[in-house]
Amino acid sequence: MCTQTIQIDPVIDGKACHSCRMSIPLEAVSVDPDVGSIEPEVTPLLRMLDARGSSTIDLVGQSLRVALQAVCDRPDRAGDGVLHYLKLAVEAYVDARQLTRIDPPPKGGLAPWQASLAKRLILEQMDTNISTSSLAKACNLSRGHFTRSFKQSVGVPPHRWLQERRIERAKELLASEDCALAAVAIECGFTDQAHFSRVFKIMTDYTPFSWRRIARPEASRCGAGGTRD
Repeated sequence: MCTQTIQIDPVIDGKACHSCRMSIPLEAVSVDPDVGSIEPEVTPLLRMLDARGSSTIDLVGQSLRVALQAVCDRPDRAGDGVLHYLKLAVEAYVDARQLTRIDPPPKGGLAPWQASLAKRLILEQMDTNISTSSLAKACNLSRGHFTRSFKQSVGVPPHRWLQERRIERAKELLASEDCALAAVAIECGFTDQAHFSRVFKIMTDYTPFSWRRIARPEASRCGAGGTRD
């Protein structure tokens, strides 16, 4: 069976991009002057390409769109086989683009996956004080860019968000357990009890001991919780 190979090999700045190769049997390219409109079959394929967004579609997608439009405009020049193979090519192109898709960060902030990853890493290493550089590297950003983008997306810098989560965790421990303040400080990632008490007071207007007395008045009467600071 004779075949004709159609190759689409876009090259930008000397580098090969995604490519799409189709071998269409020549028998499929039959001319039928009586063929009706095939727009209902072409329109869904064009929508599949348009769903990728005009800012992300590459030369292959543009070429497929042009080919589909040409078939739609001159259905008498293409048989059913041409549309069939174009449909296969569009589906393969869209699938490949979805597998390699990386969402760009929204203007002025982190992409959703970056914000989610950064928060998860912070929570997983809350007691070890993960560095901002490590978070930035995980998100494929420079340290400065990550810090600015994190604040724009979350509302506070990474270190502040970490401190807030530590204080939340400390409140849970103070309200539910009788462990000493020094133990709470270490478990929540603070250097020592003095550091813990200082940050807690700044962020809540209470010392840990005072907050525990309010949250668990029965514990303060029993003298639980270590020193008063």
